[in-house]
Amino acid sequence: MQKEGEKPRNLIEALQDECNRVRQIISVYQDIPAGLLVVALIELDIKLAEKSISEMDAVTMIRMLTKLKEWELE
Repeated sequence: MQKEGEKPRNLIEALQDECNRVRQIISVYQDIPAGLLVVALIELDIKLAEKSISEMDAVTMIRMLTKLKEWELE
């Protein structure tokens, strides 16, 4: 893992960092009753991202990195 403020050095680190960022978003939505669907969708994306890392599937890693970056607080 890289230091705070340092750019990721490879695809796996970038994907792990994005998973961590999105986990922080989950904590906001967990406090909202209507946010449970969003939490479930985000958790599914994180699971798929982690699976792509464990399988060393670079194509899926890139796809999941892009998908996770779409999760933002509005």
